[in-house]
Amino acid sequence: MKKDKSTKILWMILLVLIIVLIAAVSFVGILRRNLNSWENILPDYELSRELDKMRVLTFSVDDSTEPVEETDEEVTDETTTEVNQTVSDDEEISENTEDSSEETETEEEAAEVPVNPAEVLTNTNYDKVKEIIEKRLAKAEINDSEIVVDYETGDINIYVPFNDQANTVADYVTAAGDIQLVDTETQEVLISRDMISSVQSYSMINPDISDSETTSGGSLEYGLQINFTNDGVNKLGEISKTYIDVIDEDGESDPKTLDVQLDGQTVYTTYFDPKGDYQYLTIPVYTNVSESQRELYESSIRIYETNINSGLLPIKYVANYTTYLENDTNKLALNILIIASIAILAIMSIYMIIRYKGKGLLGVISQIGYVALFLLLVRFAKEPLTLFALVSIAVVSILNYVFINKLIKKDSKTTYAQSLVNFALKIMPIIICAIVFVFATSIELKSVGVVLFWGLLALVPYNLIFTDNLFNMQNDIKKIGGKK
Repeated sequence: MKKDKSTKILWMILLVLIIVLIAAVSFVGILRRNLNSWENILPDYELSRELDKMRVLTFSVDDSTEPVEETDEEVTDETTTEVNQTVSDDEEISENTEDSSEETETEEEAAEVPVNPAEVLTNTNYDKVKEIIEKRLAKAEINDSEIVVDYETGDINIYVPFNDQANTVADYVTAAGDIQLVDTETQEVLISRDMISSVQSYSMINPDISDSETTSGGSLEYGLQINFTNDGVNKLGEISKTYIDVIDEDGESDPKTLDVQLDGQTVYTTYFDPKGDYQYLTIPVYTNVSESQRELYESSIRIYETNINSGLLPIKYVANYTTYLENDTNKLALNILIIASIAILAIMSIYMIIRYKGKGLLGVISQIGYVALFLLLVRFAKEPLTLFALVSIAVVSILNYVFINKLIKKDSKTTYAQSLVNFALKIMPIIICAIVFVFATSIELKSVGVVLFWGLLALVPYNLIFTDNLFNMQNDIKKIGGKK
């Protein structure tokens, strides 16, 4: 009897120590030395922009100009005019030279056209730009963002949380997302953007490279697989018979090549095997990447993929300026919510101890452990927490408190499974909301859904392993003591 009692006491102590360890990790963290200070290696809580500092990134319509190449017909007309001009003396030559210079300057000015013609600056295109940017930010998992368009100026203000993700927003706004195949020599467009259905990024490890000219010394490669529409596949089949390797009179290779351009920049030049059957095209964008550069180029190739697959921006934008905002009212509400929640849980814990004595103390210890585990899951979920999500944390903690009360009062004939089923039926509306909200597109609803989902999911195994076992062991100890 004494041996059984001692064993159960030891098991109870072990469970309590595990709970204390979970609480210490959750509330204090796991610290490691970093130079002259200590840092917590656990991920920080992701607060939504309404509860934390936020960045407001402003982008303006690009009002610059770009040169337009003259056509052959225009050049011929100018040349003919100059040939037909005759002068009889030096003064007339001088005057004509000055006139010619003025005309040339005028023609050069006229050859500059806006990057964004007036006809594209419409409300319809502004809405399209907003829609495409929303897709890009969603694919980049920058979820807690808001895009506001000024329809008078075309300016775009993007509100994002104050974190590292904000540094990449400009990459998704200032890039058009264009891709095309052009003739290397003439720059004639062979396959335009509308013939390309999608792109898919890839990475691969090439054999080690020992070439002394290789500066990066790496063997990683990042690129894009270009998938074509039916028209694009047919066009690719045509040019694959023309853009091939040609042997000149001297017996040297002189291939006719094409360029793959991303937003007007050539990233790859190639030609084809005329015997090949091409359904897609794989292009290496970054080669010989070292391990230290892996993260940079992985991010860059994914940005290309996201921008192209999200659609072509009809208007070109440039980054303007960034401002920082902080909502003091919501931060005050957050502090009040935290203090109120702690106070309520403290009062409920005191009540549990007074009413149930020994079991009440074990229940409070178990409740603390559950809250600690729950908060750890919230950390690792990396979901931006809104004010309503924080309220949900308090709600789930109270639900667990209620469930512990039920476990305290259940008789020996009632199993844990029966208690759990009865409890689940009573909170079924909350369970349904948790499942539905997890898949919501709204950041407010999704944040609430994620918190409810992980909280209710943790409730089941935690109370089975810790709470129910602690209560059962205490009952067994009492029985052993009574028999003695």
